[in-house]
Amino acid sequence: MERSRQKLNKLLSAFIRHSGGIVVRHKVLESCMPGHYCRDGVHLSAGGTDIFNLGLADGIGRALCLGVGGAPG
Repeated sequence: MERSRQKLNKLLSAFIRHSGGIVVRHKVLESCMPGHYCRDGVHLSAGGTDIFNLGLADGIGRALCLGVGGAPG
């Protein structure tokens, strides 16, 4: 399952980049540090959610600076 998820993420990332979009990587969360996840090892803890949201905010900021994702016109 993990291998399939990684392959799908890689394909989607390439497609989005090729389409002129921005891909947000959450490298800190990829290491699966115990403090970033709940006991189930799947769901993010409060700290992990903060890291995830900060990564999204950074990606949105980068997209706005580059003018990516706007309506054609």
